[in-house]
Amino acid sequence: MNATYKPFLVSSALFLLVAIVFLLGLAFVRSANLSPYVGAAVAFLPYVAATLCAAFLGYVARTHVWLQLVALACCVAAVLGLVNLAHEIFIGPVDFSGLAGSAFVIAMSFPMVLLLCLLGGSAGVRLRHAKHA
Repeated sequence: MNATYKPFLVSSALFLLVAIVFLLGLAFVRSANLSPYVGAAVAFLPYVAATLCAAFLGYVARTHVWLQLVALACCVAAVLGLVNLAHEIFIGPVDFSGLAGSAFVIAMSFPMVLLLCLLGGSAGVRLRHAKHA
């Protein structure tokens, strides 16, 4: 494996882990009658995780940082679509059902995820430059 893209793979794996935790968290919040604030916090978890994974990627990656951040945003948007589909299959009904609904979730979440990944990645790059300056 090319060592240039190892940070990208690590960031993607971290986000996949968070997506699984997110899906399990949704199942738990749905089965337990908890405060609506807990549900809102769980709903924002993938976006916070995408930003943190992008910050890690921006800090660790040495070459092709912006290309890797855009690729991470594509992966995150795809995972959000898959989580939508998995939620429909394993947990219950969703607003955008089926493959077309999941494709819609991917298309609508990509701009926001791209923005968050670029902001998180730029924070990681600035932190790396500040540390080595």
